[in-house]
Amino acid sequence: MGFCVPYVTIMSTSQIAIQDFCAAIYCAECSWAEFGLDEGSNIHVVLNLIDAGSRHRLQVSFEQVSDFRQQSDHSDRPPPGPTDRLELSAVELEGRPGEWRFWTNPWYLHEIEFRCRNIMINGHEVAGQGRGFQDELPLSRPSL
Repeated sequence: MGFCVPYVTIMSTSQIAIQDFCAAIYCAECSWAEFGLDEGSNIHVVLNLIDAGSRHRLQVSFEQVSDFRQQSDHSDRPPPGPTDRLELSAVELEGRPGEWRFWTNPWYLHEIEFRCRNIMINGHEVAGQGRGFQDELPLSRPSL
């Protein structure tokens, strides 16, 4: 009598490094309303980016978001409305899978900061550990 070994398929997710993620989303835009928490404490946003004359759509998910904070140091300006545009003018990501801290400085007028467990961009999972920061046009962007 023989035995049967089940066939197991292991799905692997493509990964992207921390700094490549920051370079990919730098200066991407969406509406303020899109960059908010859903009922499950996630942020799912489609970012639009024009780079070297080409338009790119980036689908980004921040999962299990906590400590979401949004502030403005410019009290002389009205707060952004849901249809106003948000540009990721500076981007910082630090930590490791399961323990990320994301910070951005839209239009250099506001700050958004939060922690999350997982980050995906166009089907690629952000991996590695350390810190990435982007505050100027990158020399190159990862192809996603």
